[in-house]
Amino acid sequence: MTAPVTYSRDGDITAICIDNPPVNAMGADVRAALVSAFMDIKREVFRVLDQHCKRGTVLATNTSYLDIPQIEAATSHPADVLGLHFFSPAHVMRLLEIVVPDGTAPDAVATGFALGNKLRKVSVRAGVCDGFIGNRILQVYRAAADHMVLAGASPYQVDQAVTGFGFPMLPYAVQDLAGLDIGYMTRQRKATARDPREFVPRWGDVMHERGWYGRKTQRGYYGYGPDHPRGAPSAEVEAIIAAELAERGVTPAALPTGRSSRVIWPPW
Repeated sequence: MTAPVTYSRDGDITAICIDNPPVNAMGADVRAALVSAFMDIKREVFRVLDQHCKRGTVLATNTSYLDIPQIEAATSHPADVLGLHFFSPAHVMRLLEIVVPDGTAPDAVATGFALGNKLRKVSVRAGVCDGFIGNRILQVYRAAADHMVLAGASPYQVDQAVTGFGFPMLPYAVQDLAGLDIGYMTRQRKATARDPREFVPRWGDVMHERGWYGRKTQRGYYGYGPDHPRGAPSAEVEAIIAAELAERGVTPAALPTGRSSRVIWPPW
């Protein structure tokens, strides 16, 4: 069992404990639970946290997609539960989504914003919906990128084009950073309710089956190592994509020189 990381009192915030099981939890004002994105695990963690924490402790989850009301239902004090969605890498990205279910108490929301301020984050209030704000936008952004690949671009051409538009994080490079396993779990969760018109590529599932989860495994859309710490294009990934396009009966069109930055918007 891993002990929590506890910070000393700073103003009105007693401690920030980021941990697996709750240890010495009674004195904390905020508990942030960072565990795998499985609802049953989240609910069990919050059930146990609820037993160990003092009344009024804000119980926060860092989930990027899961339904927070289902998580708060595992506690006896749902008014103290909210989402604190940090964007990866959390020590660099300033945005913090404070996700507020209908039953969350105003003082818990205020504590979330106070914590964000102490961490020097740009805190934004979000409602409960799939993907909240940032990832809801990102879903369409990624879908547009996948349609460009379907039209004949490689993931690396797409990332290069997006760089030209001034984006610091690129559609496929950022998936490697966040973890391709996260994208896989999201696709699996949404599969039963998906619009049949939606194009969902399978090449990410193939990479997941091979154990390629991005930077954490040194392999994803890019390959990582001492000689290319920022990632190098992968011929194997391009072969996986080519095989899927052939299976779908798609003949990719070569992108004309100078037009690799064109945008193909999803047609739904």
